[in-house]
Amino acid sequence: MNQQRLQKAFYQTENGYETRIQYLEEVVHLLLARTNLNQSPRGPSAPLNGSFQSSAD
Repeated sequence: MNQQRLQKAFYQTENGYETRIQYLEEVVHLLLARTNLNQSPRGPSAPLNGSFQSSAD
């Protein structure tokens, strides 16, 4: 029973980190988009999707 509780807590923590990272990726994307609107275009930029990776080792 205790092991099930630990596994559930680990999953919730892992999911929480993933959710936070996705939120931060969206914030960074919006900030960069805003910055790019205020500056002249410099050239092609890399897409942000999947640029951040986390490890839960």
